[in-house]
Amino acid sequence: MKLGDKVLYKNDLYEILYVYDNGMFEIKKIEMLHKVELVYEDDIVYYV
Repeated sequence: MKLGDKVLYKNDLYEILYVYDNGMFEIKKIEMLHKVELVYEDDIVYYV
């Protein structure tokens, strides 16, 4: 996965904002401007 990829997480579409060295991803919900979450790759359902 890389920056800008679209992923499904908790039944919502998110965009990857940042990839950390420890394997975490900073993701932002597509429809919302300020909702950002930190997740591990295992938490992401699939890549779009």
